[in-house]
Amino acid sequence: MARTVTRTDRQRGRAVTIGWLTAAGAAVTGALVATSTLVGAAGVLGLLLLVGAARMDPKRLAVVGLIAVLLSRTVEIAVPWQPTTYLDEVVTVYLGVVLVGGRLLRRQRLRWPPGSLFFAVFVLFGILSSVVAAVPLTIASAGGILIVKGVLLYLFVAQVDWTIDDIGWLARTAAWVLGVALACAVVNLLLPEQWSSIFSVTGRPQYRSVFASLIGPFTHPLQFGNFMSLAAIACAALLLFRARGKGTRTFFVASAAAVVLSFRRTAIVGLLAGLAYLVLRRRHASVLITALLLAPIAAIALFPVVAPVVQNTYNQFVTDGSETARTRLTVDSAALAVEHFPFGVGFGRFGSAIARDYYSPEYVRLGYEGVYGLGSAGNPNNHGRFLTDTQWPAILGEAGAVGALFFVLGLWAIFTTFRRASRAAELPLSLLGLVGLGWMVHILLESLAYPVFVTSPTSPLLFGLAGIVAALVAGTRPPTDPVPGRPQVGSGGTGSAAPPGSPGPGALSRPSSRSARRRELLRPWPDTTDHGRHRA
Repeated sequence: MARTVTRTDRQRGRAVTIGWLTAAGAAVTGALVATSTLVGAAGVLGLLLLVGAARMDPKRLAVVGLIAVLLSRTVEIAVPWQPTTYLDEVVTVYLGVVLVGGRLLRRQRLRWPPGSLFFAVFVLFGILSSVVAAVPLTIASAGGILIVKGVLLYLFVAQVDWTIDDIGWLARTAAWVLGVALACAVVNLLLPEQWSSIFSVTGRPQYRSVFASLIGPFTHPLQFGNFMSLAAIACAALLLFRARGKGTRTFFVASAAAVVLSFRRTAIVGLLAGLAYLVLRRRHASVLITALLLAPIAAIALFPVVAPVVQNTYNQFVTDGSETARTRLTVDSAALAVEHFPFGVGFGRFGSAIARDYYSPEYVRLGYEGVYGLGSAGNPNNHGRFLTDTQWPAILGEAGAVGALFFVLGLWAIFTTFRRASRAAELPLSLLGLVGLGWMVHILLESLAYPVFVTSPTSPLLFGLAGIVAALVAGTRPPTDPVPGRPQVGSGGTGSAAPPGSPGPGALSRPSSRSARRRELLRPWPDTTDHGRHRA
């Protein structure tokens, strides 16, 4: 029979977790202090943070951790302290130790979210490729950690027992984060030089004509544009499916305007793609007719602006593709996958930040020193800032064709989880699924021009939301065994068993007709203020 986890069990498990973490951290800190004062100080601070993390509510810890990973690059640029370089890795480890360790100490089974096995096979092929290609252990391990950080977040966040009632305060937290980001954008707009000198990775603003590209609370305009694009897609999901809250329309307009002011075409195109997908999912006649009527007018009005951009993009990536970083990396990664089939060149050897920092011998062999944006750090006439300008060369080139296939299957499993959630009877969960679907469309399109699965903001937002939705979907399945002392809710009223073959009270059942599904989506947002009735 299923075991009921009571409040006492959770408190006892948390106390045991804190005790073990304190003992282990004290031993490590003592060794670090004996080795170096600076490293020891960092160790003491890390221990205090780890104990504090263990004392936090797991749900709030997961949210704080995701926000920390989201802004880790900003902290690294703004705070001139070497340990901040590893902030996202440290936070990911904290989440793993506390969330996974706490679940094990409470004698609960680990939750393996959809796609976990596919991602594990991808990592296995990356490791085998590194061994076959004789990649040094330090480079291979660093490259492997980089590529799986987002997947680990997905696994760790899914260990939390999220409920439908949590969606309300998660949405409010997201609104606060978005509000702070927009406030930063306003300051950035008014003081571009001063703001960029603190937060920009280049130390100066990037101008488009007389306008500075906004970076907001991030370090690059494309990061800011992607964040605001995802925020606008989330707001659009609420508006299109009539679940709007206070300020949703304002947030949508402000986020969309911020995407435009980032002056990054990939972020703008990703936003349009995500919105188009949601509109098609909505199948609302008035919205579709309005879009069809406005599309020709917009095309005529924007043609003088859009046409040169399209022509320049085509010439850059197709006509002159052999001399363009993204095209060259993509084509060469496919050639390497064929050459080393079924493996790749190994983690840290192609298309990743590690391959850039430790300039890969594959780059030297392929003549990248002479390709604009693909040179080594020691090349006085070139620079390597375009070596991480896209995502798929690292996945395909390092893990090989088979490994890349399993990575795609893992993403497909996440996509199907979002799709299943979008069909849920509970409107909050359905909206989360719709937001995830819109985000997937944007991020997959953006992956052609940005390392979306390893870099903020796309990586923590996508994998964090996927972990939450995966836990919610798993938690809404009907129990296989009745809980002792708790009546079964069915069609016969309280205490009556559900008819054979009928879904449980929280099952993700799909209404039988289109009109029934529409009524389910449009019903009012349930009251989430009374949490007492849901406690064990």
